[in-house]
Amino acid sequence: MEKRILGLDIIRSLALVLVVAIHGITMSDLVGNTFGTVFWIPTLLLRTTALACVPLFIILTGYLNKDKVLNKEYFSSVIGVLVPFYIIAVMCEILKMAAGETTSIFKALLHIFDFSANGYAWYIEMYIGLFIMIPFLNMFYKMLGSPKNRITATAVIVGITMLPAAFSSLGLSTFRLSIFPDYWEAMYPVGYYFLGMVMADIKPEVKKWINSIILIFWICLMTAVCFVLSHFSGQYAWWFANGFGCIYNAITAALIFILFYNIDFKDGKLARIISIISLCSLEAYLFSYITDKVLYNFLDLPMPVMTFLSLALSLICAYVLRKFTKPVIRFLKEKYINIVAKKVKGP
Repeated sequence: MEKRILGLDIIRSLALVLVVAIHGITMSDLVGNTFGTVFWIPTLLLRTTALACVPLFIILTGYLNKDKVLNKEYFSSVIGVLVPFYIIAVMCEILKMAAGETTSIFKALLHIFDFSANGYAWYIEMYIGLFIMIPFLNMFYKMLGSPKNRITATAVIVGITMLPAAFSSLGLSTFRLSIFPDYWEAMYPVGYYFLGMVMADIKPEVKKWINSIILIFWICLMTAVCFVLSHFSGQYAWWFANGFGCIYNAITAALIFILFYNIDFKDGKLARIISIISLCSLEAYLFSYITDKVLYNFLDLPMPVMTFLSLALSLICAYVLRKFTKPVIRFLKEKYINIVAKKVKGP
């Protein structure tokens, strides 16, 4: 069994919790429903923090994959993503057919293969594209040579992909400050990937208490800005930092990452639980689409309770599924590598 890095497991587990939380905030319209009440500020604080979920996943991908190279074994690793995705996508379509949302097997198959069976599968679509680019992004990153060049290139990529959303966020309901070229916004995952590679290179060391104070201050500042924009707009400023490709959320994610990535402790049982949650994070994320739909359609409980139930049920389903898919994935990877090896050797 490969050695686990506890700090990275904590980050992946936290990202999973935050992604379930942000979906819960959206599905319950918690920010809109609490607007003008005493619960609104805590809700904004949670939203500000939870928007770091996807950035954390992608930064982690860059941190762990910066040394990957293009070889016959590389593409076999995507099998571990595709197998659970397609199994859960089939489950989603079976449930949709039972509910009358999908009316034929042809449409069900179409939804499975165009990534629309699972409403959270946009991340899988994004990841597959990023996965294909990773060896080439790594080549470019290594060619930059010095740490200074690598940090500069990362700053440029982060800037052109994430600054536009930062400027357009600073507006009112009738006005947006869209003064920065936004053509490259959709490339923000590449920015986060480079940020992860830089983190792996420089391994920033900041005292935990200082990092914590900066993180809390930043989250409170972003919440305060959203509050002010909402006040002057007369409505919840949903557009403020409302996307994963915004540099405000990148800063939140970077601070969280630096806080946790090198944490280690001796509690074996707790570390094991965190490790299991981390290992099940992909499947749990995909299962949470099912649990969210079921829970929010049939229950009317406070959002924190719904989030806990969705997370717990998703993790249970993910853990069970991994028990079945682990040997299947191993078999398919071995078959793929053998087939590619034979083709490389020739007849």
